[in-house]
Amino acid sequence: MRYCQNKKQEGNTLSLNHTKQKSWPQRLLALLAAVVLCAALPAAALAEENTASIQTQVSETDEDIPWADPPQSTPETGRPDPAVPTPPQDPATPETAQTGEHLEGYSLSLGETVTIYFYVTLPEDTPQDAAMQFTLPDSTVTQVAVADAKQVEVNGKSCTAFPCQVAAKQLTDDIGARMVVNGKYGPVYTYTVKDYLNYLLEHDYPQQAKELAGTLLVYGGKAQLYFGYRTDALAGTAEPNSTANWGSYQFESSGTQTDDYYGSSLLLEPVIQIRHYFMVPDGAECTFTFAWNAGEPETELQPVDTNTRFDGKKVYYVVTPAIAFRRADAMPVVAMRQNGADLCILRYGVFSYGDMVRALAAVDESQLPLLNLLRALDDLTTAAQRYSVAG
Repeated sequence: MRYCQNKKQEGNTLSLNHTKQKSWPQRLLALLAAVVLCAALPAAALAEENTASIQTQVSETDEDIPWADPPQSTPETGRPDPAVPTPPQDPATPETAQTGEHLEGYSLSLGETVTIYFYVTLPEDTPQDAAMQFTLPDSTVTQVAVADAKQVEVNGKSCTAFPCQVAAKQLTDDIGARMVVNGKYGPVYTYTVKDYLNYLLEHDYPQQAKELAGTLLVYGGKAQLYFGYRTDALAGTAEPNSTANWGSYQFESSGTQTDDYYGSSLLLEPVIQIRHYFMVPDGAECTFTFAWNAGEPETELQPVDTNTRFDGKKVYYVVTPAIAFRRADAMPVVAMRQNGADLCILRYGVFSYGDMVRALAAVDESQLPLLNLLRALDDLTTAAQRYSVAG
């Protein structure tokens, strides 16, 4: 994301402090000025998005929302029929071998990421360092070892569930999965997250699961349009239902130095996070913490120097922990303190940023793709919460 919601403009007293009452024209001018101010930060500071490679380990938290038990699929096998001749191999492609697994099916979880699981039964003598290798169209290759995968029982069978995480814009991407055992490569199984979601929609699953599947497809399609990714094959083409009524999400700040809050930006890949910018006086040793709500346990955040100065102070940023889809409507608290004193306590959520985008889109059509993506996220958050409650 390249837009920041900023609180100040040099030489201007316009403010985005939502705790102060302003007329609509004043707020709109302030919002527009906020976008311009981002140019004051160096390109490296704004462009340094979280580009960490797709991870293969899934955190077991209450944010993960499992679907479809048991997983469904057409049975496939890792034991090629010896009567069928093996096709010629591309020299750059590992030769297909008999690795002995049997693909049982798939499931999906929606936590901080979109994660699809490939369920396989393995021979008893499969070594723990054997792995499932995943290949995506962008040439991203990851491996999950048997020792790191989940062991589950499905329909009376002991299965190994290998996770593969994808970005929201990649729901239509072919995921190639194959076992690697003692240096031998098994057959490739190909599947997409969209295939799985369509399966849910077309079969007898609870309404809450279907609602979640449908909203995820719409979110994926809007992510493709916003990021310009495979726009000829959208995951979903429907429009979001959200009306972007996010006025209650306007950010709040308190403390002795609220003017040291500089601005915020939203990160959407590979996970949802919020980046907050603060101004720190020379020589000051400030600490930064994150909490989901005021009074709850805090997590320390590490400030990053942007090598930029504003009003004679250094500008630093901190990044929140990943925000699960079903918690995207939260209003987390980030605190800036010095020697235990509250300099700036900021209450700011994903839809605090969304409220700014909504106002900008009213006068600037170029913001509509981002607005529609956040509207789709709003719908997805609601559906994820309903599914979680239905349990």
